[in-house]
Amino acid sequence: MRIKSLKIIISSLILTTSHVSYSASNEQLFLVGGGLKTCSSMNQSQCEKSDRQQISPSTSELKQGKSGPLFKVNNSKIEQLRGLLIPHYPAQYHQGLLSLLKQIKKHSKQASLSKNQLRSYFKQFDLKGMIPALSDPEYYLLLDVLEVAVVDTQANKRLKEKVFLTQSKDSHSVFLYQEFVRLAGKKSKASKPNILVLTASARDPFEAADFYQQAFTQAGANAYWLPLDATLQAVWQMDGDLAQHCQRIDSYRLKHNGSYNRQAVYPDLVEKQINTCLNQSAVKQLVASVDGIFINGGDQSLTNKAFKNNDGSDSEILSIIKQRLAQNNILIGGTSAGTAVMSGASKQYPNTVMITNGRSEDAIFRGAKADVLPTEGCQKSNRCDLDLRHSDLTYNSTGGLGLFDYGILDTHFSERGRQGRLAVLTKHTGAKYAFGVDEATALVVSKNNTNQSIQLDVLGKAGVFIIENSVMDKQDQLTTHYLTAHDFATLASNKLTMTFADIKQAVPKSAQQTTEVTDNIFSQTNYQQWANRLCLGEFYSAKAAFDFKQQRKEITLSSSANFKASKAVISAKQPSDERQQPLCSYQNLALFL
Repeated sequence: MRIKSLKIIISSLILTTSHVSYSASNEQLFLVGGGLKTCSSMNQSQCEKSDRQQISPSTSELKQGKSGPLFKVNNSKIEQLRGLLIPHYPAQYHQGLLSLLKQIKKHSKQASLSKNQLRSYFKQFDLKGMIPALSDPEYYLLLDVLEVAVVDTQANKRLKEKVFLTQSKDSHSVFLYQEFVRLAGKKSKASKPNILVLTASARDPFEAADFYQQAFTQAGANAYWLPLDATLQAVWQMDGDLAQHCQRIDSYRLKHNGSYNRQAVYPDLVEKQINTCLNQSAVKQLVASVDGIFINGGDQSLTNKAFKNNDGSDSEILSIIKQRLAQNNILIGGTSAGTAVMSGASKQYPNTVMITNGRSEDAIFRGAKADVLPTEGCQKSNRCDLDLRHSDLTYNSTGGLGLFDYGILDTHFSERGRQGRLAVLTKHTGAKYAFGVDEATALVVSKNNTNQSIQLDVLGKAGVFIIENSVMDKQDQLTTHYLTAHDFATLASNKLTMTFADIKQAVPKSAQQTTEVTDNIFSQTNYQQWANRLCLGEFYSAKAAFDFKQQRKEITLSSSANFKASKAVISAKQPSDERQQPLCSYQNLALFL
């Protein structure tokens, strides 16, 4: 089904209710670690700055798009909040929150407020410190109540965020959008592939709908937003009159997505979701015919709910996706949570779980916890469960969507020092492999039908951290690898083989036995920088320490007997900003927890 018939399906939903050469040819998954920094009217700091008009969007162009949300405090909003206080807020805050809004209403004169202006009023009048003590769900509910639609007064319609993809400062992010489109196009040999973008990972699934549709359109696709989320999937499983449930879908959103009052802010997008709700068969046809599907970042637990039935089984839509992946005629991609949700177990890899939360420090001292999730922000007012901290390592033991069953997936990896939490989870579950994808970086998964091997290509800005839970490893030891752009790994007969890019240069193994000691190893990119020095041969092994709740622990990295390293060759002809010390690829570096 090509573009004309696809447009008919889309209409029914709305109106009636530089290229990388891959060794393998059957790309199935395009897993981005997050951090796709893109120029838009809501993210102007990521726009290229230049005197040349054709490179940098002008001020007038940026003003044509939505620059941020707006809020209003009036009697109607105060009454809305009053009706939500008893079931959703601690009793000690009820009267104080209402009094706070009445003060803001008086001083703002009911004018529309930017988020910064609203926060300024909170700070000015919240003398009891209620706002900082709210948990994240409580705070976001308050914002949802106060939010209003941003309207283009001349056109008398909702003002949309405006994207300028090719004018983004980060060339790696632009490349990844374009590369996903190119690879999706290979499925049907179309110059403009048909791609569905899903925002199911977001608490507010409407907020980024305009952004992703524009980004992939500008990357060269026919891009469509599919309003599939946890709420829609829940409505489809409700007993009773489906049409009535679809019309009331916005009232179910707080329970299933944690967002509220979206029809007032995005009336056209909610209407599209209502029509989609009434046309489940058309959604199935659409999923069965497009070249690619891309899932946004946010919360992987929400994404998982969008594709699973109440009993945990695959929805019909997820079953269609799995059938098409088996036939190698669709490309599935995701970023951040949209990548993490791909994990799932299989007979060959039964311990592939889905990570859901946590920091490295908490993980190493407190271990991993299955099938629970802390309330975000509960630490602000000491309302966390005694056995579950807000930063504890947690996971879904049954996995996520199960599209990537070879190992546990983690994202925003080196940038947030997540090596510790992934290592603990790998040991705790007994998973054979785990993969941590850095920001503005993609792990491309391809299947070779001839020998049933899997190829894992790395492209983009940074790299992919791989943990191999070998039976030869000791109880506190793991084998780790780190591959950077143009490297790839092959997984065949349960054996992982790393291949460094031909364009890279081998690094001699260090003979220096000096142990380096580093503090705060899991803070930001410290681990990555520390491992990179070892990879480049500055020393043979290293110890690093970190502190947690007045406790101190050391971990060790050591070059094993079969340690290998490779680095990119820096050319004097490269621009100065590209001649910085490159990231070093390595394999068989022992991590002792």
